[in-house]
Amino acid sequence: MPFTLKPESPDRQLEAKLKEEWPAILGWMLDGCLDWQANGLVRPESVKAATEAYFADQDLFGQWLDESCDGEPGNSYKWETTAKLFESWSEFVMRAGEKPGSKKAFSEAMQSRGFEPVRRHGGTRAFQGLTLKQPADRGDG
Repeated sequence: MPFTLKPESPDRQLEAKLKEEWPAILGWMLDGCLDWQANGLVRPESVKAATEAYFADQDLFGQWLDESCDGEPGNSYKWETTAKLFESWSEFVMRAGEKPGSKKAFSEAMQSRGFEPVRRHGGTRAFQGLTLKQPADRGDG
């Protein structure tokens, strides 16, 4: 969670000032505890947004899908071979300084995103519901 409010200068007397407020602070804490017991933990929108942004930044697979693929899960007219997809994923992830992992983990990640494994032309393994974008489409030149 980002802390955006910072005092211009620290109050060195803050502890002494708060000591007078201890009974009210304890009451506020007890009210908060009772509210939590009745309603559960309610996350503020700022915390939800910061959490979603953090996980989106960490989702390298999702970034690859957005940048390198034209995805439409369920569309059987779009498909790409598993080999080409894994090659593209491997190049993408290595440019990011990470390791691509196994083909099995890649296939599981594809399926968790709604892309169905299929056999094409003579048994070639593929995923339907997406195609690779052409290099010019990805903006790499």
